[in-house]
Amino acid sequence: MKYIEQIKTVVLFVLVILSVTLTFSIWSYRPSYDTIEKPKTVDIVMDDKKIRKKLLSRIN
Repeated sequence: MKYIEQIKTVVLFVLVILSVTLTFSIWSYRPSYDTIEKPKTVDIVMDDKKIRKKLLSRIN
């Protein structure tokens, strides 16, 4: 029990240093952003009559 205050002081010091280090690493983190290519789009023309027929045929 003689050295309990010194042990507590060392543990506290280590925790404070660790906290400062981790905080700095979070603040200074810069992720690498890769450019995202736009996907190619395809134009599709759908006939309303065909869609209605398909939907109605599914109901019956």
